[in-house]
Amino acid sequence: TMEQELGNGWAEGVHPEDVARCLKTYGEAFDRREPFEMEYRLRKADGQYGWLLARGVPRLLQNGKFAGYIGICIDLTERKDLEDRLRKALKEKESLLREVHHRVKNNLQVISSLLDLQSETTDDSKTAEKFQEGSQRVQSMAYIHQNLYQGESIDSIDIQQYIRMLTNNLMQSYNADADKITLTADVEAIKLHSDTVIPLGMIINELVSNALKYAFKNKQQGQIQVVL
Repeated sequence: TMEQELGNGWAEGVHPEDVARCLKTYGEAFDRREPFEMEYRLRKADGQYGWLLARGVPRLLQNGKFAGYIGICIDLTERKDLEDRLRKALKEKESLLREVHHRVKNNLQVISSLLDLQSETTDDSKTAEKFQEGSQRVQSMAYIHQNLYQGESIDSIDIQQYIRMLTNNLMQSYNADADKITLTADVEAIKLHSDTVIPLGMIINELVSNALKYAFKNKQQGQIQVVL
């Protein structure tokens, strides 16, 4: 009834978790004679809580005296329910995509391992080298999917982390002596879309591999630097 709503009676129907915030918002606006806007849950006639958007503006008499508020409440329940469903659907989609990236990474690592094993079964150094190159290229893509399922985003990659992971693996693959050959990655902590990182990873893989294979044959030591 109207009598139940007068004064702070309306607050009795506000959800317990929202009461303090509502009264604070309303009280501060009241003290400053300023407009206010807030969202909260209110118990309806059927006993169920629904979301409301409440807006109020000060009502001033002709003599300038403050006489309370003129306000409006808009039922947001349907919109809030839709937002909740969309958030749930998005979370499920992200979970599914992370699982896909995880499985793709695992499959690529199996392929890389098979190529490594195959390289050990041949006596021809050229053939073994081709298997090793193939393994490294596959591994460079596996790292991308590893970053995607472990990272905060499902479509962008921390390029700094990726390049360090990739170059460290190449150093180990070529048994590079870290005391003689130093590899530094001066890379900004930026995120790039996976469509950009895939060809970029292949380029870095080829350049660093070639450097490790050919640049130090007649030298005792040297340095490889990757800058982005």
